[in-house]
Amino acid sequence: MRQHKQSPSARPKILYLVCAVALFSLLLFSIQSSFFTGSFYSDPRTSESIRDLYQFQSTVQQCVCLIDFCVVG
Repeated sequence: MRQHKQSPSARPKILYLVCAVALFSLLLFSIQSSFFTGSFYSDPRTSESIRDLYQFQSTVQQCVCLIDFCVVG
């Protein structure tokens, strides 16, 4: 059986590829983490919108409970 020898130029190509993948992964991780921490885009209306949506959801849940109670009860 003959052994395959890697050419000397194949090793640097793999090293460059591994480095490129690592840098790309770091870039994606930093973008994702900035979205979750809110440092990438900060809208002052966000907390107000969340509060309004929570209140709306709560109102809808109460209406559904009342309707279910009236239908069942």
